[in-house]
This record gives sequence, structure tokens and C-alpha cells, in this order.
Amino acid sequence: MGEDFGYTNDLKNLIDERILELQKAKQNLDKAQEIANIGHWDLDLKKNKLFWSDETYRIFGLKPKEFEASYENFLQRIHPDDMESVKKAYSDSLADKKPYRFAHRIVLPSGEIRYVEERCEHTLDENGEISHSIGTVHDITDIKRIQIALEDTNKKLKEYIKIVDENVITSQADTKGIVTYASEAFCRISGYTKEELIGKNHNIVRHPDMPKAVFEELWKTIKSGKTWEGEIKNRKKDGSCYWVYSVISPIIGSNGKIEKYTAVRQDITDKKLIEELSITDELTGLFNRRYFNKMIEKKLQSAKEEKKVFCFLIMDVDNFKKYNDFYGHQKGDFVLKGIGKTIKNINENDYTAFRLGGEEFGAIYIIKNENDADKIAQKIRQSIEDLQIEHKENNASPFVSASIGVAIADFSTANNNCDVDLVYKIADEALYRAKANGRNRVEKTKF
Repeated sequence: MGEDFGYTNDLKNLIDERILELQKAKQNLDKAQEIANIGHWDLDLKKNKLFWSDETYRIFGLKPKEFEASYENFLQRIHPDDMESVKKAYSDSLADKKPYRFAHRIVLPSGEIRYVEERCEHTLDENGEISHSIGTVHDITDIKRIQIALEDTNKKLKEYIKIVDENVITSQADTKGIVTYASEAFCRISGYTKEELIGKNHNIVRHPDMPKAVFEELWKTIKSGKTWEGEIKNRKKDGSCYWVYSVISPIIGSNGKIEKYTAVRQDITDKKLIEELSITDELTGLFNRRYFNKMIEKKLQSAKEEKKVFCFLIMDVDNFKKYNDFYGHQKGDFVLKGIGKTIKNINENDYTAFRLGGEEFGAIYIIKNENDADKIAQKIRQSIEDLQIEHKENNASPFVSASIGVAIADFSTANNNCDVDLVYKIADEALYRAKANGRNRVEKTKF
């Protein structure tokens, strides 16, 4: 009897130890589920009995003593809009005898809406029929809210990008100037499609009226890693023009090198048209006297600072009054238009032509070599005579011709303090000599 009693005590102790171990394991499991926000459940289909773990109750905002776990009661906690989807997911899983994974909303007794993810697998009896459905419920509310917030942010970002694309004239180009992106607004103002722009050099929209010096300065600036800003005249696909105020910036990569360039532009076409009307001679299309008065001071100062040769050319059409008297003022206007077009198209760097009034024209050009001053003036004089416009009353040529006086200020070797009034006076005196010496000629004075 003693041995039996001892064996019984040992067995009891062993059972107690196992019970403690199981209780400890359950506590650990409950703690792990709490940390992970994952509960588990077991539905006995034969007995129609549902077991919920403590964490499952917590997720659903319920207490075990106040709620009887059953499939019907579980459905009461499902959000009404998700009810049919939840039922179908479970019924399809039962019919197929396959696991399922499904996310849906639940409504807590407090009215709070939360998101859970259900996972379920089935166990089969000896007849191959489902006896138990075993699953987990994971509270994914925080994850879902972050996901919703991200989706909302992405949606707003896409809307913002769409607004920018449709309304901001912007583009990107690689380091060689090849277009890699063009906004819809850029396409609309240029007349090109994205397919026609992307892969092409950005100079596809360059207007021939823009001086090369502008783009030389632009590239020098952005290649040095700085931002360039300025007004640019561009050409549309149909040949017409538009003006933009451009801000072009380099994009620096993680290696410290320039990877691409981004340009943002503002359409200033209307502003420039109004401005051009105010500074353009209506008859010839050249800049007018008003713009000349504004520019000569700037050009003179620029030549001084850069230590270059400044040239101001003043020109009169020979015997133009006689031409008007003989051929009529309408033909006289035709002559002025032709001369305006001719001197405007003189292809020289840093060269600007003006109509100063009546038959008097002017040009400002900045050069490096003094010898080029006479070459450019002679080129202008010859190009006018080469128009071969008949002028029977002209004693200097059988055609319309011009007399030219040039004032040359060389700032490359000396500190010349001349001003605009002196430059104009010297050029006018040179023009007077050209007329006195037979017309259709160039006279120049260096000072």
C-alpha cells in the first residue's frame, strides 16, 4: 500500500507540474497574442461551439463573462457594409475545404470601427468532413489607417502633379540638353506633343532671334551648379513665337555631380508683346528711338566693364527726300521697310539695330577687334545697295544707298571715360563727313 501511495503522490506531483507548465504556456501565449494584437479562435462545427482567446475578446472590445462566443454573435460585430463579404469568404472556404485570408471592419460596442484580418484553416474528421474551423484574428487598424493615409496622400500628390503638369510650363533635360520630361502645359504652349519633345534636344523650341550669347551664359551658369533666370523667346511648332520667364536649375546627384536640369517657366508673351509694341518701330520692325536711348547707356557700360570695343553706327538713306518726291511716299515706306529688314538680319554677335527717326537708322555692336568695326559698317552699306532699289535722283548710286558714320570707343587698352552724348556727337560728325565726301560711304572716328 505504501508503494502505491508513493506512486500516486509522484503522479499527482507530475500532473501538478504539467498543469503549471500549461498555465505558464497559456500565459505566455496570451501575452504574445496581446503584443502582436493577434487572437485565435476555434469553431467546433459538430457542437456549434466557438472558443475565443482572451486577445480575441479584447480585439472585439468584449469581456468573456458578458458575451457568449458563437458564430451568430460574432456576425453581430461585423460592419454592416462588410457582412455579406465575410459570410461569403467563410462559406466559400467551407465549400472548397481550403484556408482563407480576409480583411474587414468590425464595430466595437462603443461604436468605434476597427480593421481586422481573419485567417482560417479547417480540420477534417475520419470521413473527410470539416469538424473544426481554426483561425486567427489580427487587429490591423493602425496599419490600415496608415495605409489609408498613404493612399490619401498619394491621391492628393497625384492630383497635385496633374495640376502642375497641366498648368506649369516645366521640363527636364539631361546634361546634354536632351528632353527627358515635358509637362502638358509645355506641350500646349509649344504646339509639340510629349512624344515629339522627349528624346529631342531642347533647342527644338529655340527662336533664331535669341542671341547666342544668352545661351552661352545660360549653359555656363547651370554647368557651374548655379540657377539661371531670364527671359527667353521660343518658337512654336507652327513657327510662331512665345515668350517665357525661365528658371533653370541643375539637379545634383548623390555623387555630387549634375545629373539633369529642371526648367520652370512663366508665360510672359502678352507682357512682351506690349513691351515690344512700346519699343518697336511700327514701319520697319526695328527697335525705336525710345529703346535706343535705354540701351546705348547699358551697352556702353557693358563694353567698359568687359574691356571691349564699343561701336555706334548712325546711318542716313542718301537723298531720301528726293526719292519720296520722285517715287511717292508709299514707295518711300517700302524702302524703309527693306532697309530695316536688311540691317536687322546682319548676323553679328552683340549687335542691335534701331530706327532713330525718319530715314535715320542706328546700330550698336560690341567687338573684340577694332578692325571689325569698319567691316560690319561696310557690310551694312553694301547690303543696302545690293537691294538694288532704283533711285534715279541719287547722285551716289543708281540704287538706294546709305551714308554711315561710326564712333569707336576702345576700352580694351585704355581707360576711356566717354559718355553717351560724346559717342552720339562723334558718330554724327562722322556721318556728316560721309555725306560731304560723296555719300554711299563709311567714315569712322576712334576716340
